[in-house]
Amino acid sequence: MTLNNRLPYQASQTSLTTQKILEALQGLRFGSVEIIVHDGRIVQIERKEKLRLNLACPAASAD
Repeated sequence: MTLNNRLPYQASQTSLTTQKILEALQGLRFGSVEIIVHDGRIVQIERKEKLRLNLACPAASAD
């Protein structure tokens, strides 16, 4: 059994899905991309991005 025989969607959908996953990954420095699968089909792609701030902590004032 080849990979294409096991996938319940067409090659054109696979290409579009791959493109959407790559778009979700593009420019992502910190975070994650989650792919939701139901019944062997990708139904949702979630992108969670973290914004890392490199701020110094304010100095504690001595009384």
